[in-house]
Amino acid sequence: MENKSQVYARIYDITKNTLESVGKEMVFTKEAFLYSADCDLQYVNCFDLVDYDNETLLQVLYIALFYRTPEQGARVSWGKLAGMPQKDFQKKCFQVLSSSAEYLRSRTVVGNNIFTDASVQIAAASAQTNQANPYVERMYSCYRRLPMPLKNAAKRLLGGRKS
Repeated sequence: MENKSQVYARIYDITKNTLESVGKEMVFTKEAFLYSADCDLQYVNCFDLVDYDNETLLQVLYIALFYRTPEQGARVSWGKLAGMPQKDFQKKCFQVLSSSAEYLRSRTVVGNNIFTDASVQIAAASAQTNQANPYVERMYSCYRRLPMPLKNAAKRLLGGRKS
């Protein structure tokens, strides 16, 4: 009898062959598919991510942190950095994705975080546990679209630094 991983691997192979026969390709690697079939929801153990190549790591991080695969634009922009050394790519990819608003909304817990410094981890944990209400997030979204003079005025009004 086959175990769960072998069954999912066969499903992936069958699906990939079927897509290739009609001129299409899979949007993620076999390793990312197997990770998604076996991962815990809302918990990521960074030790499990160390051995993936750059492309697979990106896909696995999207699955682990956002519960979805990366969109085409993200694959293209991250693909430009895929030639980086593996450790540097892992660190940059994890730091950027885990500092996003989408990650904070997902409430995913990261364990054994070997990709970021302790100070960054503490700040992220603080932001996640003390996450502002949705109105603050919407206000910040509007703020990001303002022209620079209005942003500077808002910063002065709120006591922040001027850019």
